[in-house]
Amino acid sequence: MEIVLKIEDSKVDFFLDLIKNFKFVKIIKSKNEIKAIDNKDEVKLFESISRSMEEIKRHKKGEIKLKSAKEFLNEL
Repeated sequence: MEIVLKIEDSKVDFFLDLIKNFKFVKIIKSKNEIKAIDNKDEVKLFESISRSMEEIKRHKKGEIKLKSAKEFLNEL
């Protein structure tokens, strides 16, 4: 399960230090990548890119097969 949290900038370091102590928590974004997103369109774009990146990772592991650019263009 993934959970997205919005934390005050001044508390990010404290929070990350705190949750690093839990072995069942995996931090998938470094604090350099954590950025507040307020615009709904930006949130949708970010989520779409994140899903795409996960698909690429799964493809590289051989878990799924992605369409070629030619197959994609033929669908249009």
